[in-house]
Amino acid sequence: MIGTAAVDSIAAANGTYIGTVNLGALSAAGLGSSADLSGGYIDVPVVGSFVNRTAEVWLQLDAGGAGCCTSIASSGTWQAQALHWNLVGGNVFEHAVNGQGNSNTLGGSFVTDGATWYHLVVTQSAGDTATYLNGVAVADNGVNHAGPIDYGNNNLQIGAWNGDRLLDGRIDEFAIYDTALTASQVSAHYAAGIVPEPSTGLLALLDGILVLRRRRR
Repeated sequence: MIGTAAVDSIAAANGTYIGTVNLGALSAAGLGSSADLSGGYIDVPVVGSFVNRTAEVWLQLDAGGAGCCTSIASSGTWQAQALHWNLVGGNVFEHAVNGQGNSNTLGGSFVTDGATWYHLVVTQSAGDTATYLNGVAVADNGVNHAGPIDYGNNNLQIGAWNGDRLLDGRIDEFAIYDTALTASQVSAHYAAGIVPEPSTGLLALLDGILVLRRRRR
């Protein structure tokens, strides 16, 4: 699928599938289908900046990154406060913010067998950054990120950075909340295998459709 719109359900920021993206790939149990990004990525304009927030994704890898890194998701430009979710040598996950270093790096936690699914979540509240893998908080390395983090004031690229560092694998239920999920909420999301209706805002990739949902009032 080339150049097809990733639909935003409130018509605020439709994304675009760049390159070849297979929207019918199998996902984790209970999640239906996922997006295979092995030949492309998703470009989403103007996601914005957040102080208190959560980023969440289900992830399956075919291969690790070469050179610098593979991008799970990154702000599309290199600027202060820009977010980068990377896999570096040995499939080490880093949650990096330009000018503020890497928080709660996960080493040796991922395998590239094209079969294993991982639930990855990073939250920030009151300047504290927490990382969860498969519903469990990882050891805090003491690096936290102050101020608003740029998730894409120009654009957010899911599965790439600046059109490069492409992810070789599949993602599902990619979500950005403008609030920090609690540990119990993260655990519940992992256990349920789905992203429930959010309490505030959510940017999510659901069965190959990119949507921004808000709580029904």
